[in-house]
Amino acid sequence: MSHRRAALPVLLALLLALPAAAAAAPSTPSAADAVMLQAADSRAAGLPVGGEREFAQESGDRPWLCDGEGDTDVEGPKPRRTYVASTQAEAKGRESVVEQDISLYRSAAAAQAAFAKIATLAQSCTGTVTHLDDAPVPVTRTNGTLKTAVGGSPMIWVAQEATDGAREFEYSVFALVGSAIQTIELEHQGAQAKPIGAAERTRADRLAATLAKRWLAG
Repeated sequence: MSHRRAALPVLLALLLALPAAAAAAPSTPSAADAVMLQAADSRAAGLPVGGEREFAQESGDRPWLCDGEGDTDVEGPKPRRTYVASTQAEAKGRESVVEQDISLYRSAAAAQAAFAKIATLAQSCTGTVTHLDDAPVPVTRTNGTLKTAVGGSPMIWVAQEATDGAREFEYSVFALVGSAIQTIELEHQGAQAKPIGAAERTRADRLAATLAKRWLAG
């Protein structure tokens, strides 16, 4: 994946230089529901889809980046609220989820600062940690940035794999979208789950760019 990375220090410098522009984003839950991830989006991207599409509004959930050591998580700054849209597919021994989170901050400047923080935190999502869920599980994490930019800022990606016990593979892409941060997460879990390869990552990257632009268009 090295050919898709940009240096994170360069990304941070770009973020500091960005103007705090206002976004023409959806302003109500129903408007957000209409423009966020649909089953047709997952299908068009060639990503898993099958179960019902779900939409919810949550209060202040922090953007999740990766598992940390022990029972800790690496998370971004707390937003005012979060919209969540997801689709899922189940196969024998595997469940797959595609999820879009829109974490809303009080202003474009606040979202920009939060995204800069996420860019810094993403660098800690590397190497292997022993994460404690129901039992200690080794989790291997990687991260980087994409050449694809949304709103003038390159997107950030984080991936992690847990192959002991309950197999779980996750790939997340973060984008700055006006006064919000968008997260697109692809997850496979279960005894027959397989790692998320380069082709699936590329499709998730493209979906992230498409949905980010749709959100900004309002």
